[in-house]
Amino acid sequence: MAEFTLGLKKNFYEFIDDLADFVILIFLDRNNELDKKRKFFKHFKQSKRDVEFAKLKGNDANRFVAEYFTLKGYKISNADNMYFINKSNYNSKDIDISLYDLKNEMDKLFSLAEGDVVTRDMIDKSLSENRDSNIFKFLNALSSRQTERSLMEFNNLYNLNEPLQRILYMIIRQMRFMMMYKNLSEVGYNRAEIQKEMSISPYEFNKIADYSKNFPLKDLYAIHKDLTEADNLIKTTGVSDKLLIEMLIVQITSR
Repeated sequence: MAEFTLGLKKNFYEFIDDLADFVILIFLDRNNELDKKRKFFKHFKQSKRDVEFAKLKGNDANRFVAEYFTLKGYKISNADNMYFINKSNYNSKDIDISLYDLKNEMDKLFSLAEGDVVTRDMIDKSLSENRDSNIFKFLNALSSRQTERSLMEFNNLYNLNEPLQRILYMIIRQMRFMMMYKNLSEVGYNRAEIQKEMSISPYEFNKIADYSKNFPLKDLYAIHKDLTEADNLIKTTGVSDKLLIEMLIVQITSR
């Protein structure tokens, strides 16, 4: 997506502006690489044709969860409702948890229910380990190029029913951030400027800066290419995504 937007000419934007009102044109930023500072995004924003689906916050998130429980015929207290949202890490700034993911977690809860009341004990059993903790343990091992530990942490995530597509997304995100850090460092950006461009927490930024030392830039480009190709392969064929991700982990840590 990012490369596509860089080569667009004036006639492309004229074509977009001349589309009939009944035409819907969708651009899919599959790997979250769209630069909102560039002309492509600004063109749509200036004409008020950009729509962003931000995470729900506070009462809106609480209401969404409570209403879904009610829709499915279950009851939950306000305190446990907020406890569930916090433990699901939907509010996390460092990992991408969508409403779809949140709904899947609620559906998992229903399978544990013996009555029509969702309890904190059920929540703890369903969300047995903190997602942030597990995903970052895996990413830390991967970025340290520790093959055996990376595979172990990956299988821990798999056994906790962490969606494989999200695990792959987090690997791609990690490699992309390391590429970005090394690229900006090489052209003279200082650490504060790089963190501002990356828009991530200081803790995660320091991790990225440290782990990027383990990868030559040319390796990161090659790894990112392999990852995006694997992502497309998983989405378009019946290939075993678990086996493919395990092969990618070995390739990344052994390259």
